Amino acid sequence: DYSNRQWSGLTKDYYKPRWELWIAERTKELMGESGKNYSSAQWFAMEWQWVNENNLYATESNGLDLNELGKDVLKNYTVDQVPKDPAADDVKDIATDLMTVTSGSEQSTSGSEGPASNMIDGNTSTIWHSVWSGTDRDNLWVNIHLSEPSTVDGLRYLPRQNGSNGIITGYIIEVSQDNGETYHQVATGTWANSSAWKAVQFTAEENVTDVRLKATTSISDSSSKNYASGAEIRLTAPQSEPEVDKSELQEVIATAEALNEADYTSVSWTEFKTAMDNAKEVLEKADATQEEVDNAITALQEAKEALVKAEETVVSKTALQIAVEMASNVTAEDLDKVVPAVVTE
Repeated sequence: DYSNRQWSGLTKDYYKPRWELWIAERTKELMGESGKNYSSAQWFAMEWQWVNENNLYATESNGLDLNELGKDVLKNYTVDQVPKDPAADDVKDIATDLMTVTSGSEQSTSGSEGPASNMIDGNTSTIWHSVWSGTDRDNLWVNIHLSEPSTVDGLRYLPRQNGSNGIITGYIIEVSQDNGETYHQVATGTWANSSAWKAVQFTAEENVTDVRLKATTSISDSSSKNYASGAEIRLTAPQSEPEVDKSELQEVIATAEALNEADYTSVSWTEFKTAMDNAKEVLEKADATQEEVDNAITALQEAKEALVKAEETVVSKTALQIAVEMASNVTAEDLDKVVPAVVTE
């Protein structure tokens, strides 16, 4: 891209799609999955397709406010606001004290290795490990039972932190809503062979009692034996949207309504009324976001501060006019009291 240009269509239909493809694959890697690396030939094929298209583009600006767009980018897309490892984010985790973890195969406790219960002990140095003698792949699973039926929308898995034997690289996730009597599949895929957290998101399932992680492929130090292992495992639940608080907006509107239009210039009042009408509209909007509410408050407060008082019509007098009027009422006797006599030859 040494000859980067900003011709019509380049940003929208050429650069942006390429970035989206590249970022999508890197995001998979951050989530512990295998990401694709496109070859030069594959990139060229995509680019050549654009070259041969005959898309029509507007010749006039779309009218978007660059200042507002810039503020939006800084607020929502600054790099320091992006978590370094999304899969390690525990903000949506369901409490482990609601979980019981069992497995289809587990080695008897030996040092830091053994039962599946190690996967919810909060200690990354203890692990679940299938039997060291190896087992059928159908036995390589862990089951998380929830003491209370819950809504679940994802699973996080942390492989063992020392060694690689048993790290799950291919998975199937199933859920049960009848305490493990029956299961149905909600996700399948692959993970990178690394010790980083892996995360899987799926459509939220309600009234879940059990979630089962099956290892369809895993790392083995033996060509004839199947193993599976893991340090920690978690389930995630959807986060409820915070309730929108409109109390401050109501107060600001009430204060503004107490103002009298006659006290201000028509121009400043017109702008103030526009902000007031918008604030009332947001107040009545059932699905207004907190951002809309906050913006309405700011706009109305700024419009209020910008109000200009109407000038009162008064008959003004010059200092000379006032002095003349005062002088006409002064007597000679008054002058003798305040002015020294003038002595002349």
